[in-house]
Amino acid sequence: MASLQPENGKMAACVKPSNSHTASNGAPGGDATMASKKEKDLDERRSQDAANVDRQIVLVHNREEENADEDEEYTFEDDEEATQMHPRWMAIARYYSGKAYSTWALFSESSSLWGKKEPIPVRELGDNRFLVEFDSEKLWCRVIEGGPWKHEKDAVIFVPYDGVHCMSEVVIDSIALWVRIYDIPVSMITDGFARALGTKLGRVIEVGKAIQNYKRVKVDFPLAKPLRQMIEQRVKGKRSMVFMVKYENIPHFCFGCGRIGHAQEECPDEGHTRVAFFLVKN
Repeated sequence: MASLQPENGKMAACVKPSNSHTASNGAPGGDATMASKKEKDLDERRSQDAANVDRQIVLVHNREEENADEDEEYTFEDDEEATQMHPRWMAIARYYSGKAYSTWALFSESSSLWGKKEPIPVRELGDNRFLVEFDSEKLWCRVIEGGPWKHEKDAVIFVPYDGVHCMSEVVIDSIALWVRIYDIPVSMITDGFARALGTKLGRVIEVGKAIQNYKRVKVDFPLAKPLRQMIEQRVKGKRSMVFMVKYENIPHFCFGCGRIGHAQEECPDEGHTRVAFFLVKN
């Protein structure tokens, strides 16, 4: 192998390839170049971080605005149109029947019963339900507290509507019925005992007077339950007692299953048998 000889008494330097990367402009990269690049990268990261912080601030601000909009309440006391509204007497009605019917005929018949020459205003809500508006509180009370109202012998049930709740939230799954409870011993024919007997049928609305050999009780009877002919009550110190009941002015019901709203030939229950009920017509 040839060796390098000294030139002018000095050893000639041996040139080795450089470990420095070549810059983009082709010049050799030294320490200054590397420092400049690091500084540039650091500035870019700082700029990106600042942009991200600004974006987060904007997002948080937008969310706060959205939450403020969601939490804002509407005040009807400040609504001029609402404050100028006159009192309204309204009810939600349900025609509890599976038969075809005419809305006009239904409410023409009802209006006639209430002494009105023209049908009262009605808005159809679907599923045999209606929004009904009365022209006086007196008529409203008569309809709500009276009944049972019927059309073609089927029940038309009215419940109060305050105009504040959604109409779809008004549930009509019961009917107010006057029931006569018979053969209560004289010493036991109290309002309290009559109320206890009435709860066997439904929620007690009112307890009437004792007439002849029975006591009248008005109950909110669940439409899903069958009518009962007898009710049983345990009395402290005495045997269990059974009392016969009769229903006043009851709408059309099934003699098979005992439920209101359909005839025996339309009964969905299979294998039903005919049962007897004690009814009273007003």
